[in-house]
Amino acid sequence: MLAIKIVRLAVIAFNTNAFTPFKRRLFYYKIENNFKLFSIIINIMEMETMFKNAGEPWTPEEERQLNKLYNEDMLDIMEISKIHCRAPGGILSRLKLLKYITHRQLARGYDLYKKSNFYNQAIQINKENYKKNLTEKLDNTLISICKNDYIELQHDVKEMKNDIKDLKNSIKELVEMMKAAYDFEDV
Repeated sequence: MLAIKIVRLAVIAFNTNAFTPFKRRLFYYKIENNFKLFSIIINIMEMETMFKNAGEPWTPEEERQLNKLYNEDMLDIMEISKIHCRAPGGILSRLKLLKYITHRQLARGYDLYKKSNFYNQAIQINKENYKKNLTEKLDNTLISICKNDYIELQHDVKEMKNDIKDLKNSIKELVEMMKAAYDFEDV
């Protein structure tokens, strides 16, 4: 639905001369961002269906199958993730937990995974979650302050507001003096 709406808006934009160049650029920018949002939503939906077991507990049978696929069949982590319907990062974590590998980078197919869209999307999602969590932590931080310090801060803020008003008035006076000087030169 969203994609159809965006395409219709794009067709209207191309076929009308009602937009000024600035409005047209702004409109194109909005369309481009909506397409990016739409593609991100599609990618997330694809990942959720591909990795439907992601986050679920591992069964002993899955661990035996993982052992067979990785150690006997010599499959890489991307192939195993498709079979298990789990994210490649989850496969890496389980391989390390079971001590089949000592480090994530040593896993078969890690380089392929690192170059994949899945890896880039996982990194992007992790960055966004980190920023979101950091912002929430900062927003919810409780600060205690002495009443005297609080009153002093209020007084300082009032002084700053008065200083700003004085600066604005001084700037207005300067502007008027400059206008008068230009008017005097014109005569």
